[in-house]
Parts: sequence; C-alpha cells; structure tokens
Amino acid sequence: MTGWMMARLGRRRFILAVIAAWMGGAVLMLAPPIPAIIAGLTFCAGCGMLCQTISTSYVTEIAKEGRSSAVGLYVTSFYVGGSMGAFLPGLAWERGGWPAAIAMVVAMLAAMAVIATLAYRDATA
Repeated sequence: MTGWMMARLGRRRFILAVIAAWMGGAVLMLAPPIPAIIAGLTFCAGCGMLCQTISTSYVTEIAKEGRSSAVGLYVTSFYVGGSMGAFLPGLAWERGGWPAAIAMVVAMLAAMAVIATLAYRDATA
C-alpha cells in the first residue's frame, strides 16, 4: 500500500501527508476520553513507523555508493532524533503540562515537514 500511495502522490507529498496525519494524532491526544487518547497514540506510532519506512527507502534510493553506510547514518540520526522526541516534550510537560508536551511534539513534526520539503527531490519525490 505504501508503494501505491508513493506512486500516486509522490514521495514528498506522501511523507508530508503522513506527518500531517501524525500531527492530527498528537492533537487527538488532547481529548479527554481515554479511547481518543489511545487512538491518538496508535495513530502517532503508525505514522512514525510509516515516516521511517519512507525515509529509509529514500536514503537507499538516493545513495549512489555506500548505501549501507548511508542507511546506518540515517538510522543513527533517527534514534538521536527519537531520543530528543522523548526528552524535549518531557521538559515542556514540566513547564506547561500535557498541552505543552503536545505543542512540542507538533512543533517537532512541523520541523520534520520543513526538512522533508527542502530535502526530498522531485525525481521520485
């Protein structure tokens, strides 16, 4: 299904759509009912893994040589970013509670969208 969506939308638009959906899942976690929070968490996890899949395939596609090294560097960056994604919202939560933590997550997702917009080429975009 991912390949079909990438072919239909293009890689750049597809990852931006997934990031937008991820933001929606994060905002859903602000709703008071527990089922909404669980749905938001599930949506965030799914979108996060989908973004990683799209990005890893993009790295393997654009790396002209040293693909395994390029993917290794990407995966390292992914885990460093994931560590910040656990640490920074915690700091926001200490200062402003759950809404501040969600705002931090949405801000990080917006930064991801800017990076994807600037970095993804249109060849298979």
